Amino acid sequence: MAIVYRSGREKHEATQLRVFQIILLLFSTVFLAILFGGWITLFTSLGTFTAPILAIALALLAWFLGRWVGMSEGGMKQSAPMFAMLLLLSAAGVFNFMMVTLEGKTIFLEAVAASEDAFTNLGNL
Repeated sequence: MAIVYRSGREKHEATQLRVFQIILLLFSTVFLAILFGGWITLFTSLGTFTAPILAIALALLAWFLGRWVGMSEGGMKQSAPMFAMLLLLSAAGVFNFMMVTLEGKTIFLEAVAASEDAFTNLGNL
């Protein structure tokens, strides 16, 4: 079934909507992947079954909160508690993802170097 446009303006608006939907899908996918990666690092000690479930649940909760706050009539002012919850969920997930991804190796190497120094100092006593 073909879509019939009445004018060039309608076709242009439909194209703009499609581009916006694709950008939103890509942004949402990246957002969910980063949050999932951040939350799963926190929950790895809970096990291989529980950690992904909790990470997916919290990432999706943050996404739905963002959608709800963004589409609500009053915006952030009207749903301030939900926006605060969104900020907490997404900030914790993004922070953990960035720490592990960007600083994880450096922190690990510094911890190993410090423990080697401490072990050497024990041998000198």
